[in-house]
Amino acid sequence: MRGTGIGTARIVSTQIKNQFDVEIVDTISYREISKLKYLNYDVIISTVELNSYDKEHYIKINPILLKHDYEKLEKILRRKYSNDINYENEIEIVNRFISIVEKYCTIQNKEHLIYELMYEIKKTKNVLQMGRRVYMLSDLLTEDMIRINVEANNWEEAIREGTKIMKKKNYVEECYEETIINNIKTLGPYMVIAPGIVLSHARPENGVKKLSMSLTLLKNPVVFGHETNDPVKLVITIAAVDNETHLKALSQLMELLMNEVDMERIFNAKSKDEIISIINKYKN
Repeated sequence: MRGTGIGTARIVSTQIKNQFDVEIVDTISYREISKLKYLNYDVIISTVELNSYDKEHYIKINPILLKHDYEKLEKILRRKYSNDINYENEIEIVNRFISIVEKYCTIQNKEHLIYELMYEIKKTKNVLQMGRRVYMLSDLLTEDMIRINVEANNWEEAIREGTKIMKKKNYVEECYEETIINNIKTLGPYMVIAPGIVLSHARPENGVKKLSMSLTLLKNPVVFGHETNDPVKLVITIAAVDNETHLKALSQLMELLMNEVDMERIFNAKSKDEIISIINKYKN
């Protein structure tokens, strides 16, 4: 499976595994695509076009799973229901949450919401059992990690503006920024994951010193060369120290990016406080 980044790919992979009766053989980055010839698999699920494969040999989905992505997957994968001994208790809790939400909101996709809540419960339990801190989106995107009305003349300057805070705080080395830029030059604008949004990142070994995330809202959008998602106005930069500790925050970020109303408010934000108030909605 290829994703916009190995962390994002693992979230998508876990969602698919939790919701469908399927075994994930491996989660790999684009640079590791040659490994596919050594794997025994039935289907490839990718978040980008795989030019070296015929389209009938893989399923292309969005990095942020949308309703039509689930519909695509349901055509070839079978939904599953957990046999976990704790499943009944967990589904009872989720159903109570659903009942509360329905009092105040209209749920567009109830089944999807149930599976998302079940995923979050299981993910949080797993992290707590491993004794690791669960980093929320609000833990990382604090006021000092947000910049608005930032000027950039092109995509490369936009990436550099996104890493500026991290470098200043000594959270990443200079080579982290250069790796991101070189990856885009080599592989194309695959980090532009949604209209107007680039998720800028590289691997932990490319100069990350501390788990961190920054949000940079550009004064004027810039072109990355993406066929459908240009121009970019929002640069979100992630620096992960490993493959696990940032996943909760990344999951909450994906939830935010799927909310069109909240994203429109961020794109039009005039102050950091406006953005922070939106981010705080995704604490739980």
